[in-house]
Amino acid sequence: MGRRIDRIAASKNAEDKSPLANLVHEGLDRLSQGIAILDSELRLVLANQRLVDMFGTPPELVEPGTPFADMIRFNAERGNYGPGEVEELVRDRVERARSFEPHLFERARADGTAIEVRGEPLPGGGFVSTFTDITERKLAEEVLRKDRERIEVDVFERTSDLPQTIDELRQTESALLESEERYRDLVENDTALIIRF
Repeated sequence: MGRRIDRIAASKNAEDKSPLANLVHEGLDRLSQGIAILDSELRLVLANQRLVDMFGTPPELVEPGTPFADMIRFNAERGNYGPGEVEELVRDRVERARSFEPHLFERARADGTAIEVRGEPLPGGGFVSTFTDITERKLAEEVLRKDRERIEVDVFERTSDLPQTIDELRQTESALLESEERYRDLVENDTALIIRF
């Protein structure tokens, strides 16, 4: 297994890259998701081109053997983890990564893009992470949220008078029933008078 990983992890610029490594890199570079595979020592084994493009990662940070902490530091310095002291942000993320637990979360980047990060531990240690740009989905969700709020306000405004209207209709119905009762009494009394004559 280690030999295969060594061949696949070989730098994209290496002269002795095997056909299998070429195939794997070419295939992974065509995915719409960014992918990073780290070993049990939290060193980069492999990253695809989409990851580089998504984060603007410099080439030296996607070379096999790059420490995970260096990649995190690059993003922290760019504000991609929000406010905070860079080394503290790095320490926190490295510590969490060392647990090798599955994870799924969304991250809003400093440039406004939204990224879904999904990580799965590997059987021999390390993990594979995928990074999906979900900016369009988040924008659509925001439009839907605003539309739902607007509709709720419209419904409230249109129905806020409904209890009063229902009460007025009940009063009108009661008045009509009372009026009908009086009319019946009159008709019955008038009919009784007419019959006597």
